Amino acid sequence: GSVSADGLLEKDVNLDIVMRVRELLHKRGASTVMTRCDDSGPSMAHRKQIWREGNVDIAVSVHNNAAGSYKVSGTAVLYKHAFDRDLAMCVARRLVQTGLDLFGVVGNFNFSLNAVTFCPNILVEGMFMSSPEDEQRLADPDFRQQVAEKIVSGLEDYLKQCK
Repeated sequence: GSVSADGLLEKDVNLDIVMRVRELLHKRGASTVMTRCDDSGPSMAHRKQIWREGNVDIAVSVHNNAAGSYKVSGTAVLYKHAFDRDLAMCVARRLVQTGLDLFGVVGNFNFSLNAVTFCPNILVEGMFMSSPEDEQRLADPDFRQQVAEKIVSGLEDYLKQCK
């Protein structure tokens, strides 16, 4: 993963956000399947295997972006298949409520985890590690909590529209 100018590690930020999402989902009575709960780095194939064996209904992969320019910032939600667009839109609509600009909701994104077709799935690119403004937000545990809350709210929105 990326490392910010001030040494913030993407892998640590991602795991922190995911653990917050997990806690929020458990409080709502949902069960979760994690592909990592520590500093391990399972392969993409192993992550998909964990999802299949865990019979997941929705898969969310949380990352943070980086760019060649410090001026690029914002949040994005990526998906591969058209049937995942609604899920991506629900989460993106919630993430911008944190005050982040929408960098994009990108379809047909060719990332191994997005190729899954046995459940709806998205990749959340929370912010840009390369942006000083985004880095400052990512360094703030309260802001990471807001991001986690918005991801969960987006999942709830998606599930409500599926009823």
